[in-house]
Amino acid sequence: MPSFAQQLSGLSFLNTYASLFFKQSGFKNAFLITTILCCIQLLAAICLVLGSDIIGRRRLTLVALAFCMITLFIVGILGLVHQMQPLMNFLIFVACVWSFFNSITGSLGGAFIGEVASQRLRARTAGVAMAMSVVIGLIFNTTVPLMLDVNGAN
Repeated sequence: MPSFAQQLSGLSFLNTYASLFFKQSGFKNAFLITTILCCIQLLAAICLVLGSDIIGRRRLTLVALAFCMITLFIVGILGLVHQMQPLMNFLIFVACVWSFFNSITGSLGGAFIGEVASQRLRARTAGVAMAMSVVIGLIFNTTVPLMLDVNGAN
């Protein structure tokens, strides 16, 4: 579930093609913003290592997915309003929050798949779950650049 849900919660949009998104949103240094997002993902991985046994993996997964969906919704709203500097700064902040929680979701994906299935079906369930995630990832990684491109779907 988390690996599949990570694809649906904007992985291709705000992670793989983040530089393209921020460049077309009017930011002058989109690569710097993408670098900041990657540093936040590293911080999230460290926090996850320290806190996953205390908080619990299932609770972390559900909270992280909820935050990813809310922040992605806010990014969509910010894309419809007139771009002013305070709103552009808020967009960076929302993308940073999304990056933190999406990294948690992705890191818990493999552990979640291994724990959910019964012992007898674990290998098949994990294979099907990861295959679904890869198929959705391929679909999104080929369609998102077309949607973001001003010469494409814009």
